[in-house]
Amino acid sequence: MSILVTDGEERVGYNVMKSLGKKGVDVTSCSKTEISASSFSRYCKGHFTYPDPSKNTDDFLKRILNEVTKKKYEMIIPVSDFSVIPISENREKFHRFTKIPIASHKSILLAYNKIETLKMAMENEIPCPEIFFPKNTRDLKEISEKLEYPIVIKPAVSQRWNQNKTKYQKVQMAFSEKELFEKYKILYDRKYPPIVQEYIPGTGYGFFGLYNNSELRASFVHRRIREFPVGKGASTLRESVENRRIRKFGDKLLKLMKWHGVAMVEFKMDSRTNEPKLMEVNGRFWGSLNLPISSGIDFPYLLYKMTKDGDIRPIHKYKTDVKSRWLMGDIFRMISIVTNSYDRKLNKNIKKSNEIEDFIKFRGRDMYYDMFSLDDPLPGFVNLLFSFQRALNKVKKVS
Repeated sequence: MSILVTDGEERVGYNVMKSLGKKGVDVTSCSKTEISASSFSRYCKGHFTYPDPSKNTDDFLKRILNEVTKKKYEMIIPVSDFSVIPISENREKFHRFTKIPIASHKSILLAYNKIETLKMAMENEIPCPEIFFPKNTRDLKEISEKLEYPIVIKPAVSQRWNQNKTKYQKVQMAFSEKELFEKYKILYDRKYPPIVQEYIPGTGYGFFGLYNNSELRASFVHRRIREFPVGKGASTLRESVENRRIRKFGDKLLKLMKWHGVAMVEFKMDSRTNEPKLMEVNGRFWGSLNLPISSGIDFPYLLYKMTKDGDIRPIHKYKTDVKSRWLMGDIFRMISIVTNSYDRKLNKNIKKSNEIEDFIKFRGRDMYYDMFSLDDPLPGFVNLLFSFQRALNKVKKVS
């Protein structure tokens, strides 16, 4: 029987599909676009499209459910928040036909809600930044005099579902009290008021875990090297490392959440104290998935084996100093530096000459690419082409 993997147009969906396909698993990819990177892969055995879940969740669910009732799938692996949340919420409709190897809906919603995640962490001695939970601008006014800038304003939930559609909200930065109130109002929602958080200078780390009903079965830690947007976005270059404290706190939090399946816990190593501080939990596969796969921890295949066989032998050893690069993100990062369109207040030590020198290091020992590989070259070029096209469309809309 085949495995169904969603979000085939994204890096993560491609890497899940490729991981399974390389092991001989029959994989069908699905996506919201007719042309996706995964559909050009030699490891993809089938492909179909579905309505964009961020624009019409009901039609997305109908399309997926119709597919699994027509064709026998051993399991569905939803990849992004846009597919995980609605499929999790409606899992009882799928259970007659297939398996869904994700955490309970209660655990997923806990990870999805940053307020609940951070409160659980603070109550259980997992280090966090200084955090405030103002319910409105009146509460915000009371704490504003205590704050040191820059300050971070986070949506309590990154995706808000309303009337069958999803609204995505990004983290905001404020460098003054005036900006604080402006950006708080941008993110404000009565049900999910934004979080106000201390800015943590330092390097980003991630703990990746695979759990079988709260029991850790596979783990991995990475360190960020470059990000886009510069200093505050997704990682464009990262490396495999060992870090016992990151592993300890990440594992502790996911066990408290009674996790099942895969998840990522993000930290920042505070450069002032050398202490890791919790940022958030992603209750799904993550953008840098190719790095642990390339280092020896094949999370998608391990998840598949665990779901198929009931359990797997724990695996925690992997090769360190391995790097994986998101080339498209790195290109956009470089463009923003050359054109001075990055946040210069937040990144005062950027030197263009050094950045260009590092950027053109396309080869190196144990260097891999998220979307490019000799054994499966087409998806990387397709992804590159359509990423540029999307960027140009955004420029046209702005102009």
